[in-house]
This record gives sequence, structure tokens and C-alpha cells, in this order.
Amino acid sequence: MIKSVNNYPVSQLFDIEASVVYAIPRYQREYTWNKSQWETLFDDVQENNPGYFLGSIICINQTTDTLAVQRLEVVDGQQRLTTLSLLFAALYQSLKHHEKELDDDQRVELINLKRKLVLKKGDDQLRVIPQIQNNNQSDYRAVLSDVGVISSSDAPAYAGNRKVALWDFPWQFTVT
Repeated sequence: MIKSVNNYPVSQLFDIEASVVYAIPRYQREYTWNKSQWETLFDDVQENNPGYFLGSIICINQTTDTLAVQRLEVVDGQQRLTTLSLLFAALYQSLKHHEKELDDDQRVELINLKRKLVLKKGDDQLRVIPQIQNNNQSDYRAVLSDVGVISSSDAPAYAGNRKVALWDFPWQFTVT
């Protein structure tokens, strides 16, 4: 039974103040997007108005304790959520490389970008938790570790050769 349907902007899905985790269950397909799908999503984000509909994200609330972190099981939209979080990781990495050049406000935004990827109360509590098939979850943790968002995480064998990676993101980011 559907309890509610809401239209939330991406900024609210990745709200730095929210204690919400999006967990992709193991029955969902593995992460399969590549450069073509990334470009389509990023073009949609860049070329359309802020209220543009990127697609549905359907979740089941698995939380029973009102004071606990809200854990939402992602039933639809896992490819978009994962891709958006990888974009945030790529932006974080690019800005982190230029951290000395950033002013105070930009440094705050760098911290806020990190908080889109991990919860405020725990630096290693991921906001998006990919499913475990084909090493998606461990590859994702390795990416976030490589860019400095989470503490060190051992990269599984052949990490970077599968779909969850930053090395083939199609854009270079610069600080202006």
C-alpha cells in the first residue's frame, strides 16, 4: 500500500541535515549505468529548470524507531541515486584538490558536499548504500575512500574495472 507520494528536489533527497539512508536491496539489479546514461542524466540536470523531473525514486521505509536513522529501501531509482552520488564524489574530489584556493564559504560548501554522501553523525555512515552484487557496495566504498569522504576502505580486486568508479566520468571540474 502506498502511504504517500511526494515530489522532492534532489537537494532534499541529499539533505545534509537529514538522517536518511537509501539502501539498495540485494534483489535489485546491480549498477549498470555507463557514460551514455551519465551524460543523459547530467544534461538533464544542467539544461533544465530546477524543478525538472529526473524520474521517480520509490522507497519503502524500513525504520520502526522514530529516533533512529531513517532507512529507506530503494525499489526504483537506484541507478539515478548512485550516479548522482558518484557525481557528488567527483565534485568533492575536484574541489578537495583545490582546497587551499577556496575561500571560507567554499570550504563550508566542500564540507556540505561531503555531508551529501555521508551522514553528519557518522563519517562512515553512507547516505546511499549500493547493493552487494558484483562488488557494487565495496567498489562504492573504495571510491568514497579514494576521494577522502570516508576513512580508508580496502578496494576489492579489480575495483575500477567495473561500473562503480570515477575514472571514466566524462567531465573535468575546475574551481572558479
